[in-house]
Amino acid sequence: MTKKTLAVQDSSTSKYVLPAAPRVVGEIVVVPPARLPLSELRRGGEVARALGDCFLTHAECLQHFLAEIRTRLVSLDSALAEDSRAQLRGALHDVLSVLEWCDAVQSELQQDCGRAAARAEPIDVVDLCRLVAASSGPADLVQVSGQLPTTWWGEARTLAKALELGLALVAERAGGSGCRFVEVYAEATHPRIRIASSGDPQEEVDRDAVRRFRQAVAQVGARVLPDAIGPGGSGLVIELPVVRG
Repeated sequence: MTKKTLAVQDSSTSKYVLPAAPRVVGEIVVVPPARLPLSELRRGGEVARALGDCFLTHAECLQHFLAEIRTRLVSLDSALAEDSRAQLRGALHDVLSVLEWCDAVQSELQQDCGRAAARAEPIDVVDLCRLVAASSGPADLVQVSGQLPTTWWGEARTLAKALELGLALVAERAGGSGCRFVEVYAEATHPRIRIASSGDPQEEVDRDAVRRFRQAVAQVGARVLPDAIGPGGSGLVIELPVVRG
């Protein structure tokens, strides 16, 4: 039997490189792209429709006034050769009065566009109170009434949060007893929302509930007032800020 010596190559001079040990890779988490809930998409459509209705009203008014100016200018052009100077001056004043109406509509349109650019929207406060009341429990436990002479501009989501916390706070003040009701009205130029309960007021109220409610009201830019019963009652009033151009 022939014995052969096995030659072992020095690793320091060899060109062969051993593969590196595999790196430990953490678990890869794939996050799906964020999608808006269906309710948010519907809410966006409602806001767009409200803004569209508001702007369309201004546009239709301007269209009507411009047509009126065009008609009067045509009549004035025809009367230049026959009517007296006083008649022409009167016709010109009529045209200028229509232009003043156009200026007023254009000013309102500019104000509404500025409000929309500032993330405000035209809100039917009574409808919003009904929506919040319906989502807080059975419909017969919260009654909503009243109206405002004009549309209020603001952030519906922020106001809805304040209304939700206000209803909860009033329920806690009344110890969960009685029927709650919401009354919307205007005091001078300020829209107001009164939230009250027919239940008897309790002495102790959760301070955190009061703090959360007041923070939500501050985000709206509103302030909290006692209702006609006074500070010792279970009711409260949210006074909304005056909308300015």
